[in-house]
Amino acid sequence: MNKEKILLLFTLIISAFVFSQSTSSVQHPFPKIMDWEATVQKATLDKKYIMVDLSTDWCGPCKIMEKKNFTDPEILGLMQPKLNSYILDAETDSIGQLLKLKYGVCAYPSFLFFTPQGEYLETWCGAMPREFWIQYVKDSIDTVPISRPGIPSGLKYQWPDFVQRELKMNFRKSTPKKEELQEFFHSCNPRNFVDFNVCRFYPGDIPDSLLAEMMKDKEWLSENYGRDMTIDLLSTSVNWKTYAEIQKENWSNSRSYMRQYAQHFPEFKWELFNTQLFYYQTKMEIDSLIQLGVENPDFVTEYVASVLIDFICKNGKTKEHFEQALIWNRKELEQETSFQWAKYQAMLCFKMTDLTESKKWIVIAKEQAKKEGVNLELDAEMKNLIENIGNSKG
Repeated sequence: MNKEKILLLFTLIISAFVFSQSTSSVQHPFPKIMDWEATVQKATLDKKYIMVDLSTDWCGPCKIMEKKNFTDPEILGLMQPKLNSYILDAETDSIGQLLKLKYGVCAYPSFLFFTPQGEYLETWCGAMPREFWIQYVKDSIDTVPISRPGIPSGLKYQWPDFVQRELKMNFRKSTPKKEELQEFFHSCNPRNFVDFNVCRFYPGDIPDSLLAEMMKDKEWLSENYGRDMTIDLLSTSVNWKTYAEIQKENWSNSRSYMRQYAQHFPEFKWELFNTQLFYYQTKMEIDSLIQLGVENPDFVTEYVASVLIDFICKNGKTKEHFEQALIWNRKELEQETSFQWAKYQAMLCFKMTDLTESKKWIVIAKEQAKKEGVNLELDAEMKNLIENIGNSKG
């Protein structure tokens, strides 16, 4: 996948719960796969590619894709001439379990694509708005398989006991014991496909020494399993370790992992940006957070303006903090006068002691709330702001 696709996919994974929270069940338009070989034979005869929607019953974003995209006549009209599409539960369908294991799926929904002959092409991960799915179906489905000589044919392999246990438990409440993982990693040979793939399920637990060996062996792994799988495993491992160290407030270790990530995966600027964002938020380093945003204006404008503005509204200390938040918020208001941006504007103006402007934007925010169906009685921030202005002089 190209850099733009990777950037967008990770963004959509993060934002999957933002554009809808509906999880109501609907009848999925795609059939299940009962026999993999028969599925491949049909695709070969139809001269269509295979798409497998790998989901779970509890996955909210999966339901969003079902309800928002896979009942849309235009989307189905684009997919049907190109794809034989199927739905499998990664936890309860036997073929879904095997596909999950073979292709290292650990987030839902994941959409696996295969040639008409059943050769694996790529995976798209995460729910996405209608316009992005349409763009992908039109322009971005890979058609030429990546060479993966290290991946055996078939779906059934002899997995370690703790993975077999997870299969029987539908991958719930069956996290392997620390000792089991330690024993596995001690004898792990990443050039063995099963070992390599097990690592993909526990990237944050890979010992640093083993991760360093895999980094050195990156070219061999890429040539045999595909660069996409290899880079995904290595980058995810470093990224998860970074987040874990930040949560434990081990600042030196987390900075070390961030440097490692920047060195080995310079193409993943968006992921590094998000990690740094989390780091500065957790450390409450507001000046550094603002500097990060100033140095990455496109990321702010396109994706995280509300995150930064909200954080500064709640935690800002100085005039300079609020001035920068106002700059970002005004840019958003130029694009859309929504309740959210109007509320932030009122809050920031109040922080700057500009009560006249704050009152003006409260009025605008109330008007937008009516248009958007926002219940102001449930918005604690607006209630507190109105109360504080009422208690202020001037």
